Amino acid sequence: MIIHCVRAQSEILAILRHYPNLKAAIFHGFISSPEQASELTSRGYFLSFGFGALRSPKTVNALRACPSSALFLESDTAKNGISTLYEQVAEVRKVDIATLKREIYDNYIRIFG
Repeated sequence: MIIHCVRAQSEILAILRHYPNLKAAIFHGFISSPEQASELTSRGYFLSFGFGALRSPKTVNALRACPSSALFLESDTAKNGISTLYEQVAEVRKVDIATLKREIYDNYIRIFG
């Protein structure tokens, strides 16, 4: 399930509790605090970050703290390509691009096979 959540995390979490067998939930366009990111990832959900995340200091901190096993990237609302996003996120997370790509690919395979 792909979820675009704007200022409704508590409500979404209340709904998701009714679906304990959900294979995966990806919070698309995640822009929020490290605390909210931690709450979601501790429940086994994934976070997808785009260029907007890099403009928010609190979300940059969430991006740094997000476990690699819960991470996705997206560029659907930006003029810049996904390659640019990978470069910028690799710098923020202090990993090389190949590692970042492998981590995200592993997450994709885990969900979609």
